[in-house]
Amino acid sequence: LKMTNEMAQQYIDVFKQKAQENPKDTNAMFAMGLFYMGLKNYELAQRNFKMAVDQQPTEPDMYYYYALSLFEGKSPKALDHQTANKIEEWLHTATNLQGKRKYLILLMILRQGAFMANGLQVRGEQPDELFAKIKTLMPEPDELLEIETHVNISDPQNVEYLQILKGEK
Repeated sequence: LKMTNEMAQQYIDVFKQKAQENPKDTNAMFAMGLFYMGLKNYELAQRNFKMAVDQQPTEPDMYYYYALSLFEGKSPKALDHQTANKIEEWLHTATNLQGKRKYLILLMILRQGAFMANGLQVRGEQPDELFAKIKTLMPEPDELLEIETHVNISDPQNVEYLQILKGEK
């Protein structure tokens, strides 16, 4: 979401009030997670996404955004193994619920940058297999901008994948 920090905080306050009035308001929790993530307050974003998932476990975007927030602006290569596995688990759940392209892009980036770049074995589809699948799907607006905002992508193979997806190569 593109807005000033002050505007984001105003919206957070509105959704906090909604959540206080109705603690089961999943949309309020999810919205607060998005606004906190926009402010790069990943800890509060994660807390809100997790509460939203716990209350509505069939919504794939909640899993995706929780996984995205777990990167905390870091490079996939810099993630500890436990966090990388956790992200993979959340993305796996999201893709099982709905095969959106952005879910697969983030999973590809994770597997290439956190596992292969660190010499670890990838379970399931390899990054190049995911890339082939991604190219067959219709892009969503700002899907790459959103990922690049919250993930430091420095692995040369991931950089190349993204350049191709952007039509730069």
